[in-house]
Amino acid sequence: MVFQELRNKLLQKAITGQLVPQLDSEPAVEQLGPAPKPEEVPFAIPEKWKWVRLGQLLVKSPKVVLDDEQEASFVPMESVAAGFCNKVALTESRCWREVKKKYTNFADGDVIIAKISPCFQNRKSALIQGAINGVACGSSEFFVLRCLPQLLNEYLLWFVKSAYVIQYGVNSFKGSVGQQRVGRSHLYDIPLPLPPLAEQKRIVAKLKPLLEELDAMERAYTELSGPMYAHFKDLILQKAISGKLVPQLDSEPAVEQLGPAPKAEEVPFAIPEKWKWVALEDLFQFVDYRGKTPIKSASGVRLITSSNVRKGYLDHTRCEYISIDEYQSRQSRGVSHKGDILFTTEAPLGNVALADLDVFSVGQRVITLKSKGLALNECFVWFLLSNYFQTEILKQATGSTVQGIKAARLKKLVLPLPPIEEQKRIAARINKLFAEADKLLALKELSL
Repeated sequence: MVFQELRNKLLQKAITGQLVPQLDSEPAVEQLGPAPKPEEVPFAIPEKWKWVRLGQLLVKSPKVVLDDEQEASFVPMESVAAGFCNKVALTESRCWREVKKKYTNFADGDVIIAKISPCFQNRKSALIQGAINGVACGSSEFFVLRCLPQLLNEYLLWFVKSAYVIQYGVNSFKGSVGQQRVGRSHLYDIPLPLPPLAEQKRIVAKLKPLLEELDAMERAYTELSGPMYAHFKDLILQKAISGKLVPQLDSEPAVEQLGPAPKAEEVPFAIPEKWKWVALEDLFQFVDYRGKTPIKSASGVRLITSSNVRKGYLDHTRCEYISIDEYQSRQSRGVSHKGDILFTTEAPLGNVALADLDVFSVGQRVITLKSKGLALNECFVWFLLSNYFQTEILKQATGSTVQGIKAARLKKLVLPLPPIEEQKRIAARINKLFAEADKLLALKELSL
């Protein structure tokens, strides 16, 4: 999955010296013991870093001391969260005398890592912080890693979660299927890229917010379907139509009132001071072909019907045509052009899209809205799709089996009118946000 890959890449950057800059003020790391052989080194690291064996930076046989009658945290395998996180439940307690010889012992500051498959591959590892009386015990399937001063325990935690360590451990598995484990000697032998201690701290500080951001993105990605996806778009459109999506600029002039302003009790919500409530008939010329059924033909000029108009776009999978003669005979009722707003009056009611063809005509259940100059179609196509306006349409609709709205009623409905430059900024912002949401949704569907 894409977020797993992003986390892997982030940790790889961290352990290869590409996440934070190296500083001239920081001294180079001294070589600790014999360095791994060149053929054991899997990737390049900065000049001041050194390749060492993990075991060279760990306390051998770390001790845990606690009075027998005191309580300690008890940590079974299920208490440690898998994945790229540091979550472990430390609230369950046991008397130290009863558990100290039966389980693996560790303390605050230690890193624990599952050694058995599939817990090892699933990254069941954690840094112990806040254990009861500073001490814990848990599954015998944990390794306990206690760092020497040259190695920051938080850096070690992210190192053991890296794809490099996971693959190294899997390659050294011993045991039968379902009971495979990483051996302690193999884990201690793994080559570790060691940065200066100050740089380890900077790496950890940079990693935490980046991983949290990826977590938030993944949650949004997971939820971005069905009602959540629709709610996101509704929220954006409501912010847009109420003047909360982009800032108002002092340099832009106020809008002049077109036609009679709605009464105070008729105003559904507040809008910015420079905006005005305006009826659709004052903003648009209506081109309405209703009452005359077009004569269709096998070819000629495209006919856009209500089945083609979706919420925000035109669906061209179904194509119908009228003849050139039929098209010319309809010109007297008005001409629809590319960029005009197309609005469905019934079956379905209230779908809105921008015309994207150079030459076309529209069917009986589609009205063309042609801007009189003060309404930017790219902005108002979204205003017409807002929850507010869609609700107003339903209030004015007639019919029991099939609901529809008459042009005379549609013309009287009002919308907020921002300054034209602000309309441009609103349209650009909506398009950008919707495009990002669509990409996430497509990514989600691709990975299912």
